[in-house]
Amino acid sequence: MQNSKLRLEAAKVHAKAGRPDEAIALYEAVLEENPEVTAAYIGIASILLERNEVEAAEDYFNGALHVARNPAPVLCRIAMAAERMADTERAASLYQQSLQEDPGFSRARERLCRLYIDADDLTAAEQLMRDALASDLATIRSRLLLAQVLSRQGQLNEAIDVLEHITEDGEDTVRAQRLKGALMLRVGRAEEAADVFAQVAEMSDEKPIAEFQRGQALLQIGDFRAAKRAFQAALARSPGLFEARLGLARCHLRSGNTSAAKHILVALSQGQRGLHRVLFLLAEVFAAEGHFQQAAVQLDAGFLHAPHAMLESAGLLDIAAGSSLDKEKTLTCLKAIGDLDDAY
Repeated sequence: MQNSKLRLEAAKVHAKAGRPDEAIALYEAVLEENPEVTAAYIGIASILLERNEVEAAEDYFNGALHVARNPAPVLCRIAMAAERMADTERAASLYQQSLQEDPGFSRARERLCRLYIDADDLTAAEQLMRDALASDLATIRSRLLLAQVLSRQGQLNEAIDVLEHITEDGEDTVRAQRLKGALMLRVGRAEEAADVFAQVAEMSDEKPIAEFQRGQALLQIGDFRAAKRAFQAALARSPGLFEARLGLARCHLRSGNTSAAKHILVALSQGQRGLHRVLFLLAEVFAAEGHFQQAAVQLDAGFLHAPHAMLESAGLLDIAAGSSLDKEKTLTCLKAIGDLDDAY
């Protein structure tokens, strides 16, 4: 038995170090000594799955299933193999069996929820996660999934409530806080969102992103000076952060410094990322200066690069395909673009 334990530990080391053949040999030696060691079957199956030898992997997972005291994790792994083979119906059935064996097995519940989301069965996904909450079985990741489902259903305040009162440390907590802040921005709770992003900046390695998001919230509040500092803090740590540079340009524009905004946007227009957004904001800068002809030129250029769905959502398809823009049409376009939730 002691030899088996030592071999198992050594096999794990080999597998992590990228020596799969040596790991398999040790796992097989364990099974020769004791054919009822679940971890050895799972170890071999996991390596085979990484090699995309899915059928062979499933044979070993089935071997583990016959000897496992708790079959739930093994059923979950077989479901993951079924997912790899694009057999989502079978995968869903196996995840459900895993949860029947162990209702508290969060990994199976969360993967099943993702299958429901991918199939656009948001009702089933929501119910699955709500059952976990009601039974006090929800992890932070479960709350994140439920919040994402509620957000996709347009239940933004309910999604925020699900993410409240999370106090644990860790990567999932950071993701939950960031999502909560983003949702607060969408429902107009910008001051609370700014506080949330400030907390994220303190607790996360993703400080530039959190500072950028805090800048967005402060910009929405109208605190341009604080927003400018937040965007600059983001750029100090990540000079190439496109969103922060765009945010800083918008901050300059809102505070009346059109020349500073223009300087940033002209530089950004030399690249390809988010070019329609840069051009539309540059059009707004020219309009703010009273140069409507130049604004119209930038809008026309932005129309060429903007996604069809965005123009359709803003009701701009006809204008984009029509004749040259005059002052009135230019202002109409800028307002329609500014009203879009994801225009920026």
